[in-house]
Amino acid sequence: MTVTLITGCSSGVGQACALHFARAGHRVYASMRDPERGASELSRASRREALTLHVVRCDVDDAASVATVVDDVLQREGHVDVVINCAGVTGDGPVEEAGTELFRQAMETNFFGPLRVIQAVLPGMRARGEGAIVNISAVSGRMTFAGRGAYAASKHALEAMTEALAQETAEFGVRVILMQPGFLATPFFSKSAPPPGPYSPYASQGTRHLRVFMRLLEQAGPPEIVARAIEQALAADEPRLRYVVGDDAEMLFAGRARMSDEAWLASGSQMTFEEEEEFWREKFGFEI
Repeated sequence: MTVTLITGCSSGVGQACALHFARAGHRVYASMRDPERGASELSRASRREALTLHVVRCDVDDAASVATVVDDVLQREGHVDVVINCAGVTGDGPVEEAGTELFRQAMETNFFGPLRVIQAVLPGMRARGEGAIVNISAVSGRMTFAGRGAYAASKHALEAMTEALAQETAEFGVRVILMQPGFLATPFFSKSAPPPGPYSPYASQGTRHLRVFMRLLEQAGPPEIVARAIEQALAADEPRLRYVVGDDAEMLFAGRARMSDEAWLASGSQMTFEEEEEFWREKFGFEI
């Protein structure tokens, strides 16, 4: 039975992956920072469907916590076949106003968190000559939106590290996969910071961008599409490094590729709502 360790399973993509892979017959270790608050849905499903799904406590910001979880799984199972790094936090606010702590927290969880897990499981995978590491990036791993600099910076860093890792581990039989989902119907964006206040020089810009994001979220797909995409990637005979997940992500990347940097940067400048609607319709095919 495939042993799969997944982080960030209290909600969203992590929870969807835990259920999906347990239902597919994996022996799943679903980790989360606070099982007392986030384990109820997984526990109910596990009992109801007799799934091989174990909820474990893990704070990816804490190296000792990560080491403890990986050691426990190795002691119980002898190996880890698949790791899916889903744990993540938002990072919202204009660069000038965000503060270094916001950037630090985004990097701590979204970049150093997966790195800690990878460094803990990789020696065993390399020694066995097999295994798979899946990192969850985002549209912001390739294109950056105003007001989301901290989050995008962490996802850009994750993508760079993942690409290097894929080159380093190929000769050892360890597969590395990067998922780039678009907007998903999860609680993730509900945890975002509010737009800049009325006295901020970025207030108008923040209100406009929030309007766009909320409209895109209305069209968001369920997190299960990421779980299904991961399953297909793991089964592929000739796997790719990057997988774009969701029609909206495809449209965003295609539209951005057709634009110059200057044209994209201009989207952050002052526009009326009508001008912004036309911009998103013409450049990306979205009705906002």
